[in-house]
Amino acid sequence: MSNIREYRNKLGLKQSELCKLIDVAPSTISMWETGESQPRVETLKKLAEIFGCTVDDLLKDDQPDMKNPLPQEWIVRE
Repeated sequence: MSNIREYRNKLGLKQSELCKLIDVAPSTISMWETGESQPRVETLKKLAEIFGCTVDDLLKDDQPDMKNPLPQEWIVRE
């Protein structure tokens, strides 16, 4: 699921910042991004909302197309 990494990078989010938004461990996000595991459907829906895309977009192999990403002021920076 390298699209998660692509969307996360386009928003300028660190793994640690994304994990706080969806309440998972940073290692979980790393495993999704490397294909070692996949997020549950509920989590995919949260990710799609944050990234301003559809669940289908997250599952595709092509480049991300962010329509309405999470407002930057919602992101707690470290």
